[in-house]
Amino acid sequence: MDGQLNDPTKGSKSWTAEMCLPLEEYVKYEEGVNNPPRQGDYWRINFARVEWKVKTEREGGTEVYVKDEAEPAANWVFQPTGVANMHLPERWGYAYFSEEAVKVTDEEGGGDSQVGGEKEGPRDPRWPVREALAQVYEAEKIYDALYGHAVSYTDSLNALVLQGHLSDHIAQGFCAGVPVVRRTEGGGFEATVRSLDVPGVIGHVSEERRMWFTREDGKEEGALGVGPLAGQQQPEDQQQAASKGSGGGQKRNRMLRL
Repeated sequence: MDGQLNDPTKGSKSWTAEMCLPLEEYVKYEEGVNNPPRQGDYWRINFARVEWKVKTEREGGTEVYVKDEAEPAANWVFQPTGVANMHLPERWGYAYFSEEAVKVTDEEGGGDSQVGGEKEGPRDPRWPVREALAQVYEAEKIYDALYGHAVSYTDSLNALVLQGHLSDHIAQGFCAGVPVVRRTEGGGFEATVRSLDVPGVIGHVSEERRMWFTREDGKEEGALGVGPLAGQQQPEDQQQAASKGSGGGQKRNRMLRL
């Protein structure tokens, strides 16, 4: 750090922290994920920081920092989730792995010409399906919480829409196929959505929050950034459709270049 830690008399200007992520733990339950990641792979990722405001007090003749309990915490996040909850991986941003140089502009450094390689990675062609599945999952959980386990989940999109839990653009299949929900044994559900951008790919989500992809032949589709979908660039009109983000109409997920 630049300065002295926890010493108001000397102060400090900045700090940096470094951490290591055990990648093998993140791919343990995923089929077909590269470890280490390869060119063109992308994973979901998010970062958060909770900052409490501090004030100075004297303790035993020494000036120290203490948390200001009267002030609320400031929550900083890489990709906003829309609620004060980071445990929503379907709302996280993306980490795109590339060996290409990042394209920057001289304007960012004082000029206006572009230098370097890519400005950003390709959009996830399955994003519209992921967004639709995530919204159906959240709508079903709200429905279940409101009406109790005597009713539990529903296989009616109309019920979810009329109660205000599911948006019309998802239920009508504007950006991906119309969701199909079936109730499963044991009181659960499984929702499926067909991709409009990648032929033959179908997304699934269950009440356990597991999301997976299959092909029309029933075989499980590769994970993020693996197989025929990796690095696949969409036409501009499909990119715009895929960029609505959680809740519809919001900006698309942020992308972190690694």
